[in-house]
Amino acid sequence: MIVLYWHEVRWYHAAAALFYVANMDVTRPWVFGHLWSLSIEEQFYLLWPFALKNWQSRKTAILVCVSIVTPIFWTGLYGFRVHNGLVGSLPAFADQLAIGCLLAIFAPRIPKIRGSLALAMVLLTIFIPWFPASSPSRSLFMLFVLGPLLNLSIAGLVLHVIQVPYRALNWAPVAWLGKISYSLYLWQELFCSNAALHQGYVLVLPALACACLSYYLVEQPMLRLREKRGRARRGDRRAGVLDAQGAALDTSKT
Repeated sequence: MIVLYWHEVRWYHAAAALFYVANMDVTRPWVFGHLWSLSIEEQFYLLWPFALKNWQSRKTAILVCVSIVTPIFWTGLYGFRVHNGLVGSLPAFADQLAIGCLLAIFAPRIPKIRGSLALAMVLLTIFIPWFPASSPSRSLFMLFVLGPLLNLSIAGLVLHVIQVPYRALNWAPVAWLGKISYSLYLWQELFCSNAALHQGYVLVLPALACACLSYYLVEQPMLRLREKRGRARRGDRRAGVLDAQGAALDTSKT
């Protein structure tokens, strides 16, 4: 993408993308527009393992606090009329990540979600984003009531389709689309967000083609390489343990 649109990309845009801080680059060009979510994901992947390693017993409390702090953070942004990179920073979206972690923790203990409740969650997921937060009071209601309700609804729907595996969602073409979804997300920006292209939904086809090339020629080989190196490391560790045990046995005999 940089090669194709080098005249629109400055060095600091490329640096922000490379170091996964594009979410705070408010001047990034359209071709980097979708990198904000990937940056937030990578920042989370760096911070969450650190939190688990140091505060494993308090992980639930940490996640609940994060869910509470996010709307407070947004209130501060609104109150101080902040329009810089903080609007796209990790604290602004951390509650959405926290609800996913909480779902992973409590999913085994949550009873099966009924179809009627799942339908209500679908309706909430559709209509809450349309709520007109056009005044301070409405904005606060959105932040502290409807926003958390939206997150809970999405998490509940994820759990519901796991508990009740719908045939449509497990249909082979849909499952395949899910497999290449990461590559598709990377490439769709080049076609579907390009103001110079006006072919409408037909642009999905070249995006799919590029996603397939990326998935089968880059992503899959890299995953196989990771698995191969992982097996080699596990084999080395087992060999080291056996050597240590053999040495200990020899020492005890002497």
